[in-house]
Order: sequence, then C-alpha cells, then structure tokens
Amino acid sequence: MHNFYGYKEGNHVFLNKEEITHAIKSLRLGIGDAIKVFDGFGNIYIGNIDDLSRKQIRISNPKTETDIGIVEGHLHIGIAPTKSIDRWNFFLEKATEIGVHEITPILTSHSERKFLNHDRSEKIIRSACLQSQKSIIPKLNKLTPLSSLLNISSDCNKYIATCGDKQKNDFFSSLKQSNSFPILILIGPEGDFTEEELRKANSKKFVNVSFGLHRLRTETAGIYAATSFSQKNGNL
Repeated sequence: MHNFYGYKEGNHVFLNKEEITHAIKSLRLGIGDAIKVFDGFGNIYIGNIDDLSRKQIRISNPKTETDIGIVEGHLHIGIAPTKSIDRWNFFLEKATEIGVHEITPILTSHSERKFLNHDRSEKIIRSACLQSQKSIIPKLNKLTPLSSLLNISSDCNKYIATCGDKQKNDFFSSLKQSNSFPILILIGPEGDFTEEELRKANSKKFVNVSFGLHRLRTETAGIYAATSFSQKNGNL
C-alpha cells in the first residue's frame, strides 16, 4: 500500500497537491486502490480512492490510526549544516528515520554553510517520515545563530559535543543518567566550536560530551546522537 501526505476535511481525506502527479503518473493509481495518507500530526488515514483527477485525489470514511511510529521522549539536535549539501540531506534523512523530534541548523564561528533551502530540507524530512512510517513530522527550525540556542529557556538536559581536550562526559552514558526532561545536543561544524563558544555554552549549563574514541564528521555525529537517544529510550 502506497503512503502519501494529505489532510482531512469532514469525512474525506485529500492528498496534498504535490502528491497527485506522482500518484497518477508514476504509480498509476486509480479508483478503488487502497492508500495510506499521513497528516504529519500523528494520524494515518487508510481507505480506497473514490475520486481521482489532476486536481484532487480523495478517500471517504477512512479508517484512522494514531501515534504510529511515535518516538518516545524529546530529542532536539542543534547542528551546523555541512558544506556538502548531500551530507546535510543524508543527516536529515537518517536522523528522521532513526528518531528525532526537533532539528535546528545553527550558525557558528566555523560554519562552512551559511544558507539553507528550508523548503528542500523539509521535503527530505517528510519523505523520510513516509519511508519509515512515522506519523509525526519532526520540527525543522530556521537557520539560527548559536547564541540564540544557548539562551534557550525551557527545562531540558543540555549537552554540547566537542573534539577538544576539555573535560567531557560520554554522551550515551550521560543519557542513561539523565532525567525525563527533553534532550538538547549541540553539534558543531568540521572545525568544532571555538573556545569562546564552548565557554559561553558551559556558562549556560551545557555539559561537554564526546561521541566515543573516534572523531566523527558532523553528519555522522548527528546520526550517532539520534541513535544513542533511540537506544536509551527503547525506540530501536
């Protein structure tokens, strides 16, 4: 059964406009075919197409399932986008499939990429949700200066990953000892955070952590963070 994004109005569910061409031309779906429609907010609608045209595809009186593929807890990854857009897209896709709730691309002193196509990034996340059958789309924030994220006021367990020689804890061990508050982990660019950035983060109660014995690329570090969180919460 094919998966799509859409929305519900009354007793009917409609595919988003950008899904219609793919459904008709690529998948050659027709009246009577069964499909799943995700709304991105926790609901999945299952039914058979009863109206199909170039303007709309509809199912009526669908079966509704909720909270499919829910990832327990709340993981927020603040990460510097990579110079290679392919590596950034790879991170978005895999972190979404593994389980992340919120992503904030951050601008740091050593950032290699200072512009992002936000719409394109959102499409990659939505596609990864469909592929992994997660009913809630992770939140993708706009490109944000590191200083803004350091001043976050919500109650959460705050960590900052660094390759430097500063005293630091193992991230996975820290997760196992953390309380039930959300997790915010900051991951810097290939050149790491500066000493001043680390100092400011520590002054805001961010704890220095490492991702093991080996130095990881930025996107690999982000995937490691998502994997560690999912393992700790029993999501894998």
